[in-house]
Amino acid sequence: MRNYPKGIYTVSVVVFFALLVGFAVVNVFERDYEFIFYSIVITILAVFILLNKDRLRLSPLLAAGLAIHGTLHLLGGNLYPDGVRLYDTWILPGLRWDNIVHLWGSLFASLIVYNLLPPAIHKDIEKSKRFIVLSLFLMTMGLGAVFELIELFAVVVFGATGVGDYLNNATDL
Repeated sequence: MRNYPKGIYTVSVVVFFALLVGFAVVNVFERDYEFIFYSIVITILAVFILLNKDRLRLSPLLAAGLAIHGTLHLLGGNLYPDGVRLYDTWILPGLRWDNIVHLWGSLFASLIVYNLLPPAIHKDIEKSKRFIVLSLFLMTMGLGAVFELIELFAVVVFGATGVGDYLNNATDL
């Protein structure tokens, strides 16, 4: 693995967890159980990633990308510019904040999966770029489906509607 500055990890972790705790406190005071749940899930995932960063072959730049993804998610669910939740804000025609967050997350999920593949792939298969691209696509879609199931759990358990409707779920995938 390349030798990246270690400070990127520290800055990513400190800034991300400061935002996570800050927004979680706001969610507790507002009794926003949906986003309290998401904060717990994000915390568990972030701690897992931190504890396994070497096994995941996670470079500081990928860690920073994940921290940015988590930050985009936290901002999207907690900020209301002009009275509209940021997740529901149209950035450009046909492009909402939610789409940007999912695009960013999918990009970094695929990069992490790509980092995990080389030791697990036979040398003959490694030569097939189509197979690698298809594998990355399917694994990234699978990760996305897991996160959409977590959102579904929040809808069922908390009666949450903040994550959107069926069309939102389908476009997120």
